[in-house]
Amino acid sequence: MNSLKRLWYKLSPLNIQCKAKSYVGQRQENQDNYLIIEPDGQARYLKAGEREFTQVTDWPDFMYRIAIADGMGGHLFGREIAEALMDLLLALPAQTTFDPALLREAIYTLHQQLLNRYQSVESARKPGSTLVMADIDIRDGRTLLVHVGDSRAYLQAANTDSLQKITWDHHTAEFDWREASSQAAALAPIDEQIPYKLAQAMGFGSYGLIQQAGQRLRQLSPH
Repeated sequence: MNSLKRLWYKLSPLNIQCKAKSYVGQRQENQDNYLIIEPDGQARYLKAGEREFTQVTDWPDFMYRIAIADGMGGHLFGREIAEALMDLLLALPAQTTFDPALLREAIYTLHQQLLNRYQSVESARKPGSTLVMADIDIRDGRTLLVHVGDSRAYLQAANTDSLQKITWDHHTAEFDWREASSQAAALAPIDEQIPYKLAQAMGFGSYGLIQQAGQRLRQLSPH
């Protein structure tokens, strides 16, 4: 970006508004979580179901981080693993290079940390948490998005009610389709209204995270 354009965005940065609200719903506890880090380093998220504020040191004054997490319903320690994921994201440096490969490796490392922490749980309902996270540069609008599980991200066109889904749920049927299994023809496209089993989340399911269609998984976790 040339210096004139950077000056323009410095004088007129993007107007971004971040709001979050989470409800317990029909469960006994809230297993959802969110994280908002503003350009001044002020951060808010949920701790034990209550809003928590903290200051992130050395956070760039031109970056937002927005993340949501959903502890897997019906599995153990859903609230705890979602909170642990937010703690890890608080310590994850802002992705100022906007390099998808670097972010993928960083998320893979967090996934491994959560997997190692919770894989000892003796249950078929081991903990896991979905993740959608975006790092946004307010100077030029560049955004780097990461998504694991079945929480979704959408784009909404300005001044319209039109929504475009930009993520695809990580469920067992999609794993089969991406792996070009014998059932692939019957599994794609996936009907989102049909119940499915979540195949991958942070700290759950796969040692390797899907990058794009056609790529094979590194290894499925026995846990």
